[in-house]
Amino acid sequence: MKVAMTNIRLIWRGAQRGVTLLVLLAVAVALPLLSSCRQRQEDTTLSDACQALAAERYAEVQTLTEQYLRQRPDDIDALLLNGYSVQVTASDRGARSKAIFNLDRATNLAPSRYDAWYVYGWVLYENARYEDAMKALEKAEALIVDLKTPSSSDQALLANARFLIGRCCMHSNLPKGLAYLQVLRLQEPYRRWPELYNTMAILSLKQGLYSNALGWLGEGLRLEPNNAGLLRNIAVVYDIYLANPRLARMFYVRALGTLGQDGSEAAVHREQIMRRLRQLPRER
Repeated sequence: MKVAMTNIRLIWRGAQRGVTLLVLLAVAVALPLLSSCRQRQEDTTLSDACQALAAERYAEVQTLTEQYLRQRPDDIDALLLNGYSVQVTASDRGARSKAIFNLDRATNLAPSRYDAWYVYGWVLYENARYEDAMKALEKAEALIVDLKTPSSSDQALLANARFLIGRCCMHSNLPKGLAYLQVLRLQEPYRRWPELYNTMAILSLKQGLYSNALGWLGEGLRLEPNNAGLLRNIAVVYDIYLANPRLARMFYVRALGTLGQDGSEAAVHREQIMRRLRQLPRER
């Protein structure tokens, strides 16, 4: 049975944790920017932009950095702050392209700054440019690994870069993503993220490792038993890949029971699951 016949797809981001994951990653990107800000207190406009960033006033960060860049167009910190704030607030492709342009420029002006490569990689990832994002993130990873005495924040940034590289591998169907994510299973806070195991499961499925995929999804479910995305993905594995309608039905029903009542996304998932349940062969 082919996936296309079912109208059921794997959920690449857990339904209940997707927004949380994006927020955590966005915060992780902001941390090195704030660190750079502490060293630039002599620049009033840039200092004000940093304070606005700390207060999550991203539109103000964008305005202040644009003013600053008119006078100092090659300032790396201003380019990074501007690119980050534009990505967080932009609603159209043109603005996001501007963020990518500024961050690409920052990495060209300061190729040894791992924070520039990291922020650039994150923005590329958020814009679904996974192969380009992976190259930038791997550059950030290499620069951090080469540090003689990395700080705890450097180590955290390294782990975040590796998590995003693993996500890029998932989207690009690259097996090496599992190697990156395996390391993170031993680190906080990643080992407690159901999304880590969901990503590892999808990478395993793409390699035909169905039992491994179920194992990773089970690990995530132990952390969050009512995660609708994980439950649905387990159902899809049994349904599409293992041809086990009995277990597929059981997990589809469990997923239905955990879906929220509000929101268009939940309604779409509910309708898809209900339609698939009607298509499954009845138990004898």
